[in-house]
Amino acid sequence: MHPGARFLLRALTARDLLRRGDGEAAAPAGLVTSADVAWAIQSQCHMTILETFLASGARKDWQALRALGGGFWLPQGDALRAALDTASKVQFASRKDPQDCALLFVALGKKGQLQGLYKAVRNEKLYTFLANDFSEPRWRSAALKNAFALLSKQQHELAAAFFLLGDDLASAVKVCARQLADLQLALVLCKLNQANAPELLASILREELLPYAEQRQDSWLCCVAHLQLDEPQRALEALACRQADATASKDGAEDGADRCGLRQASQIDPEVVTFHQQVVGHPRNKARLPGALMPGSLVFACSYAYAHRGCHTIAMETLCLPYRAGAGEGEGEGEGEDGRTFDSMAAAQWRLVLAVRHAAALAEHLLCASSKEVRWAVIVAGQ
Repeated sequence: MHPGARFLLRALTARDLLRRGDGEAAAPAGLVTSADVAWAIQSQCHMTILETFLASGARKDWQALRALGGGFWLPQGDALRAALDTASKVQFASRKDPQDCALLFVALGKKGQLQGLYKAVRNEKLYTFLANDFSEPRWRSAALKNAFALLSKQQHELAAAFFLLGDDLASAVKVCARQLADLQLALVLCKLNQANAPELLASILREELLPYAEQRQDSWLCCVAHLQLDEPQRALEALACRQADATASKDGAEDGADRCGLRQASQIDPEVVTFHQQVVGHPRNKARLPGALMPGSLVFACSYAYAHRGCHTIAMETLCLPYRAGAGEGEGEGEGEDGRTFDSMAAAQWRLVLAVRHAAALAEHLLCASSKEVRWAVIVAGQ
């Protein structure tokens, strides 16, 4: 399945499950998981994904876009700007308050339109202030002074907008990431201004997103961060080093669930194998990841996950995939007397177990089917 189609199917399914009684689609803090976002990043049809989802009757404000993980998978370009432009207009229309959309308008470079909104609501003070030329040092300094004053008043979103007016992108991004606790909004500001500050996006990913992902023990979110940094090898390594303590992972996710706006993916996700193949097979990564193999421990974990879900045939097919064995796979591995590595011997034993389980399931199915036929024959004969 295409990565974009996979993401869209999951997003639409989650949206329908959370649909309100009045028919309006809810936009919770986490509509999709970090694994879904990783799949969306691998797609090349971001505009199609967004248009298809919005055409289904979804909300179009920033919170809905954030719940969809758009701040992560929408790349710099027309798709991102169009989504933010729509979100800013929707947010103003909801309460007719320019402060609700001020940050997005300034980030998109539409100061004149924001000035017109303040004039429409008869806020002469901000209308007059926005009429100034912020390319001059005098007015940039005034904007920064107002930004710090707004921070002291806990008006963080408007403060970030004034930091942008004062040409202090780094401070605006930090306000979004820390005071507003919105990492997606911080990344969006970086992408919109990537030409002016190309190093800021990498800085936010390394200093804010990666530590947060490690804190909540979300290997998929670590993978997302490395994919954004264009580090496919480290992205795959993050998935291979999966956390074993699911309880601690859950607690960490709840402590800061709103910071990234995503639900945490399952610790044992069998689709890691398919995702690994997708990343390695991507045209951009073929030269950088020649012959990259999955760790044996990851293959075993995915195979177990498939078997646990009752997919014994797929589990056996997973074990037949080539994988990296030996060094680096953990304790208890090495060479056996016949030259095979211990994990390859474990794989052979696991294949045998799966084959027995599959045969037992098939026999049970055939037995149930035959018993139904016998009961039907008895009923017909009795009539």
